[in-house]
Amino acid sequence: MKWRVWAAEIVRGCILTSGVWVLVSGVAKAVDEASFERTLILHGVFSNEWAGPAVVVIAYAEILIASSGLFALMCHRVRLAAWCLAFMFGVFSAYLGVLWLNPPPPGVACGCGLSRSAVESWGTLVVRNAAIAGALAAVGWRYGAGVRR
Repeated sequence: MKWRVWAAEIVRGCILTSGVWVLVSGVAKAVDEASFERTLILHGVFSNEWAGPAVVVIAYAEILIASSGLFALMCHRVRLAAWCLAFMFGVFSAYLGVLWLNPPPPGVACGCGLSRSAVESWGTLVVRNAAIAGALAAVGWRYGAGVRR
């Protein structure tokens, strides 16, 4: 029985870490909108006139969804927390997949988290985010309802 409590705490810790990462990423984008707007324009997915509104939507969606996930986790709603964050990482994966198929010029950052460094492999980022999304979705589907205090 002790191993279940131990496993539940590891799951909660992973969800907490993922939620904080998304929240910090959203806040960083909201604080420095100009930098993130330049990054989006360099990605070539949004036109110059749509990049500004996209920055606001993306930054505040990350803040809202991460906050919702973290609040759900604090309320012992592990399933809801995991699914909120799985959705966000799934969206990240889809966007990065577009960049993997249509890469921007070399030397462009991803706009992920606090990283400003150039991306060497878009595929690696797609796989990382898809794996996180899949793990969070699996936790929400399989273990979320039973992992409570």
